[in-house]
Amino acid sequence: MTKGAAASARAIEQLSAQLGGPTWDERRDPDRFTPREVLAHLADWEPILRARIEGALGSPDFVITPYDETQRAEAGAYSSKDPQASLRLFLADRARTVALLGTLTHDQLALTATHPENGPMTVSDLAAFFLGHDAYHIDQLLEYLAEPKTVGTW
Repeated sequence: MTKGAAASARAIEQLSAQLGGPTWDERRDPDRFTPREVLAHLADWEPILRARIEGALGSPDFVITPYDETQRAEAGAYSSKDPQASLRLFLADRARTVALLGTLTHDQLALTATHPENGPMTVSDLAAFFLGHDAYHIDQLLEYLAEPKTVGTW
């Protein structure tokens, strides 16, 4: 898990290096974040997701607090965040997450927390969530690097 979490962070860093200018604020899908907002979102959520693992490790009755990501985006003004600052914050927090994941034993990975909407989740489940979450946003950022699909004239 540690290698995957570190690799996906590097992929996000590399993709971000290829974006810029007006692309940061381009919204290709009204229901999804712009690239600027993606980086702000990742920076905002990394410590939240890590805290869920830490909570499960520290308390046998830990209950995860769910958050509305749209409300967090608005409250955190994702649309005005400096993408490079967000990326640096995300990478620094991801390094902390990778360090934590690297210390976990098999028994610790089996500890559980309760998500009010999703039920019991093991530390392993919570750690795997990082990879799925990253993959979702990596795929989204890749869309901004692809050539726009246009229909030519005859």
